[in-house]
Amino acid sequence: MRLLVINLERSLERRKWITDSFAAQTLVPEFVPAIDANEMKPVEIDAWNESSDGPPMMAAEIAVFKSHRKCWEAAASGDNDYVCVFEDDVHLSSDAHLFLKDDSWIPDGADIIKIETFRNSVLCSRPPLPPVHGHQLLRLHTLHWGAAGYILSKSCAARLLELSKTRLYAADEFLFSPTFSIFRGLDLYQVSPALCIQDMQLEEINRAGNLQSVKGVRDDHHLMQQPQAPVRGWKKARREIERPFRKLASSIDRKVKGKFSTVIDFEA
Repeated sequence: MRLLVINLERSLERRKWITDSFAAQTLVPEFVPAIDANEMKPVEIDAWNESSDGPPMMAAEIAVFKSHRKCWEAAASGDNDYVCVFEDDVHLSSDAHLFLKDDSWIPDGADIIKIETFRNSVLCSRPPLPPVHGHQLLRLHTLHWGAAGYILSKSCAARLLELSKTRLYAADEFLFSPTFSIFRGLDLYQVSPALCIQDMQLEEINRAGNLQSVKGVRDDHHLMQQPQAPVRGWKKARREIERPFRKLASSIDRKVKGKFSTVIDFEA
């Protein structure tokens, strides 16, 4: 399986971190040059926002989305049935290599398998599938933040490319949010426990992250530290009106279809 890693070309420490940590499991990363938000011109940012039917986005968000899109292009045009996409601040579980060296464990027809955890509560269900190397393959039914580790099929990559021509959103929302019709049409799985986690998430669960001094896509353009683009008035009003109905529908759906809330763990 190809292992694509998004990495700013000037982030040499990040590149070394990924190379060494992958090599420890006899894995070979393939680096995809990240789009640098610092090099994006205002006219380019405006052009992207004007061509999108999504909310206005800042340079950092656009750069991350475009970087992921480069990976989808590689997946769609390549020979592999499945490709794995990483951001360059991930830590792998000690058994990740068992999953990343081949795709024979992937269920037939799977579109995306999320192998990362952001440790937010998610709604899942258990398909009739046996455990794989001690991990469960769950169905993912709600937004799971993060796009630092996921596997996608060649056909799904082509669909993502087509749909993203006129839609510009945060990469993780585009991939893993039920808000978008693409989510409801995907055969989407979650590996539990997860096979990777971002460095900042390790810090939050009191495990030593070691990339604090290294600058990559997420450090240079940390979205959480930037003011978010305002939500258009009518969209905000509609969201508030729909909120109680969405909660009721979610509650009914959960009881009927055997779904459960959980936090996907990570075991180093």
